[in-house]
Amino acid sequence: MAGNAKAVYVTWMCSSPENNPRIAEDIKYKGVGGHLFAIAANKSIEGL
Repeated sequence: MAGNAKAVYVTWMCSSPENNPRIAEDIKYKGVGGHLFAIAANKSIEGL
């Protein structure tokens, strides 16, 4: 977080293509992208 910001701005985020159910048959890990956004949300709350 920058300075006294009250939110986390996610500029860019990605997870492995093998975890994308649209392009992979066997998903190695499920929910990776959602978990990354949950971490960003938590960091926003911590900054308040």
